[in-house]
Amino acid sequence: VIFVILFILAARFFQNSGIFFSFDRAVLNFFISLRHDRLTDVVLVITFLGDIKFVLPASAILLIWFWLSKRIFHLLLLFFSVAVSAGLVFLLKDFFMRFRPGIELQLVSENSFSFPSGHAMMAIAFWGALAYLLSKNFSEQWQKAVVIAGGCALIFVISISRLYLGVHWPTDILGSWILGGAWLAGLIWLSERQFKEIITNKSE
Repeated sequence: VIFVILFILAARFFQNSGIFFSFDRAVLNFFISLRHDRLTDVVLVITFLGDIKFVLPASAILLIWFWLSKRIFHLLLLFFSVAVSAGLVFLLKDFFMRFRPGIELQLVSENSFSFPSGHAMMAIAFWGALAYLLSKNFSEQWQKAVVIAGGCALIFVISISRLYLGVHWPTDILGSWILGGAWLAGLIWLSERQFKEIITNKSE
């Protein structure tokens, strides 16, 4: 919690300093230079996997399934991961009020502020949590590593898709990875201790 608060304060301090402007512009121009009609069609599908319009309904379906199958640990972790991340995105966008790249650079229309990236944070919250939960079904370390790597790869391409579409600055993505990653890591650490204890006490 302290880390997240300090990061938010630091990000607020640096957002208008211009210290990252050259980096943002150079990286964004690189991804924009990769645009191609067929690639754009693929990117639009990828970016949808991190859209709240996909994540929330998919989460609701999984939560119902976890409840019916009595997987309370899975239910609690996914619920808190997605719900808190969505709340942070909503609050922090209005807190930072950072403007997106110029509309002439955007391939899709976005009306909210730029930081943090909702797609990047929701990708971590949803796909990151699912990768962790899925990895627990395997006993071999290499199998767990493959699942986690797959989840990280999906999070990466969803996040990068926002740069290709020209609707975020690179530092929006980097900041969202730090925030989303810190929250998910903290939640996993907490869940391994507290959620299991709650479930065990209920079963007794």
